[in-house]
Order: sequence, then structure tokens, then C-alpha cells
Amino acid sequence: MSRGGSSICFHILQNLLADWFDKHLDKEGAAYESATDVSDLQSLYKAESEDPKANLLFGPYRKTEKAYVDSFLDVIDHNTSKVIIISRDPVDCIYSWFHAAKLHYRKEDWVNFDLEDIDNFVEKFTSHYHNDCRGLMDIAIKTDALVFDYANIVRSPVDYISKVITYLNINIPQSAINTASNLMSFINPYEEINSHRRSGIPGAARGILGKEAINQIDHVFNDFNDFFNYPAPPIPESELRLLREISSIRDSLTELMSKYSDLQNTVDLMSES
Repeated sequence: MSRGGSSICFHILQNLLADWFDKHLDKEGAAYESATDVSDLQSLYKAESEDPKANLLFGPYRKTEKAYVDSFLDVIDHNTSKVIIISRDPVDCIYSWFHAAKLHYRKEDWVNFDLEDIDNFVEKFTSHYHNDCRGLMDIAIKTDALVFDYANIVRSPVDYISKVITYLNINIPQSAINTASNLMSFINPYEEINSHRRSGIPGAARGILGKEAINQIDHVFNDFNDFFNYPAPPIPESELRLLREISSIRDSLTELMSKYSDLQNTVDLMSES
């Protein structure tokens, strides 16, 4: 998965599938592990090959540099593995990285990049990031991967979840799918750029970054853009207004449900005493 919205795309499926695993798979002591690099993959596959009941491999694999991808393609079982790719416009991803690096990572890990000036950051980071993303194309070509564009997930989370479930060939009630989709709030109506909940509007960075920065990213990512069809047409403002309204209502409902749950727990405790 590329940067920008990948966490929520993954975690919502993790919650859905972990519940399904618990209910439907007879694996004593099963562990739901996250594979973040090749060594994780190797150790998990080794553990499962020695004891099929030991592990269920499920997790985001964020190492898309070519060296890691070559190892990834060598490690996985191409007959049984299910691979899901989520791509996003590199302009949005790099813009997201600029803010994420300042918020969530150690500054000493980013000494080679300017985290104070977005144009300088783009100039230095773009080629580095392109090397990281090249592997996504190899994975898409060399596996039977299910490929999603992030913008389409934002527009229809239920369709995203349903297609993944069909691809995995498992049965999950529609009610559970609807509940999961309600948690997928990508369009932050308050535009909190300095928080992890910053807006996830597809294509937004193309209206924020300067023309020179955008041209540089598009030039470096020419092969990637051709493969994944970027830049995509922007989401119409009328649709964005609806998405923001949905997001706002979803946040209000989530808060109300949390209060409801707290009150119900209080009542239950009072009735027991």
C-alpha cells in the first residue's frame, strides 16, 4: 500500500477478517501477524509450514522497494496467497509524507529531506519515493493481485470491502460490512492538516502544490502514472460536499454510539448492584 489512507484501508479489513477468523477457522492459538518486511514474511511462513495451526498471515506489507519486492515475490506462495494493492496519486502521497514525517517519525530519520519547505522536500524526496513505489507495479504484474485506486475506495467504501471479501472467498454479513464502512472516514471536513486525521480528499494536493513541484513528481513517476492511470479526473465539488457531509454525520453517529455504550454499561452495572 502506498502512503495516504493506507492505514484505515487496512485496519478496517483487519477488524472484519479477524472477527471472521475467530468464528470460522478452527485454528487453536492462531495468531494474526503483521508482515512489515521480508524477514517477517519468512518467519511467518516458516512457522506456518512447521505447524499449520500456528499462524494466520494477515497484515500490510509497506516495503515496496524493488529489492524487498523481489524477496516478497520469492517468499509468498503464488498458488494460495491473496495480494491486494491500493495505489494513490503520487502527488497526494508525497504531500501526505511531508506532513506525516513531521508528525509521526523521528527527525533524525529525515535529515536528508527538508521538512520545513514543501518545494524543497518534493525536489529531494520524489526520486527516493519513486524507488520505493516501483515494486508495486512488479507485484501487480507478477501476481493475481486485486488492485484498487484509493479515490474509488473513498467514494465507495462498501464496494471496496465487498470486492475484497469476494476476492478472499469468505462470507461476511452485509450488516458487518456496513458497520465497517461507517468507520472509514477519509474526508475530514475540518481540514486538520497537522493531525493524523488530515483530509484524505483524492487529488487535493494538485490544488495545493505549485506547478513546478507537480510537474517534477509527474515526470519522475511517469511509468507509475501510466500503469495506474494517474492523474485521475478530480472528484466534482458537488460530490465532495456530499462526502464531507457524510463524514460529518458519521463522526456524530460514532460519538453518539460511544456515549450510548457508556450509558448502557453504567445502567448494567447499576442493575447488577
